[in-house]
Amino acid sequence: MKILYIHTDFIDAPTPASTFLINRTMSLASNHADVILIAQVKKEFDAKKLLEKRFGIKEHLSGLKVIFSSKGTADLYQQCKTICIQEKPDVLYTRSLKMLPKLLHLKKLCNAKVFFESHDYYMNLFQRTDISKFKNLKNFFRERLFLSKTDGLVCMNTAQKNLYQKHLAIPIISLSSGILTEENKGLIEPYGKKVLAYIGALDPRKKIPQIIHLMKFLPPHYELIIFGGKTEEEITHFNQLIKSQLLEKRVFITGWLTRQQMHERLKTVSLGLIPLEESFFNQHLTYPLKLSDYYKFNIPVLTNHFPSAFDYLSEGETGLFVDWDDYESTKNKILSLLEDEALYKKMQGEIQHFKEQNSIKINGQKLIQFFKGKGDVCS
Repeated sequence: MKILYIHTDFIDAPTPASTFLINRTMSLASNHADVILIAQVKKEFDAKKLLEKRFGIKEHLSGLKVIFSSKGTADLYQQCKTICIQEKPDVLYTRSLKMLPKLLHLKKLCNAKVFFESHDYYMNLFQRTDISKFKNLKNFFRERLFLSKTDGLVCMNTAQKNLYQKHLAIPIISLSSGILTEENKGLIEPYGKKVLAYIGALDPRKKIPQIIHLMKFLPPHYELIIFGGKTEEEITHFNQLIKSQLLEKRVFITGWLTRQQMHERLKTVSLGLIPLEESFFNQHLTYPLKLSDYYKFNIPVLTNHFPSAFDYLSEGETGLFVDWDDYESTKNKILSLLEDEALYKKMQGEIQHFKEQNSIKINGQKLIQFFKGKGDVCS
């Protein structure tokens, strides 16, 4: 199967979108699909060097071809058109609503199927109290006009899929990009030192003050590592907060690390934190990429009791649901897990099983079957 995967955002920007894109690309290419990835970059890069530096990919998989464009979406479209004529792909695949109508036109050139990957939801803007309805009217009309004309829709979780099923009668699948498993095949043992971790941005929406304050409720030998910090200014700001709460010997901010450096530090972590703000997007649409980093090392997670989390977290099996504003309850849940070695090891075993069933390679197989018309369908 030959797949043309089109990405209109900048792949060289440090965003979750580019990481997800590469994970999805590798999931398809690792299953012997011929994948042509075409993406925008801010400036011209050597593809091999960028993939190695930004994503740690040292070797191209056979069948994977990467094309970068720094000349805008018009140039991207022309390259797609040329590929459709010359390469005759079987599948045109994108997450760009702006590009979708153009791909529906291009499918006639190569008799290809068109699939859309949604990381949001605009079909019913009345449900979206977290975004500007006026600014997203174009996206509303694009979803209403064009999604029904595609050959299928790929969602990030079941909650998102359920929203779309109320409006669409096309095949729909719920499928994340999957979890990397190759570098960590055995179970890690819990450590006597109790270390919590947060991975991600330090912006106000991420509940960083809450997880710092949470440490005051936990025993003094518990520590928190915050893997994040894009600027010295924001790192200084939170270090001052940490110092004001007398936690400077227990809470540490790493600043920016390479993926390899972060994974080395994660080997000492006991529990992963995924604090989410109350919003429609977080409740129904998000799939946190940091989950893959935690589960890669069989680390149980704490997160909100949101429908978006139900696909990857089973209470008492792969993690625990918490209310981040209820410090006493959250403390008790953490202690119930990290002070019970039998329960902790049981959870590690459940995570190992989960990631074996949801690895990047396995999820790539599922997606290819969906492209062939053998996957989930809208009921």
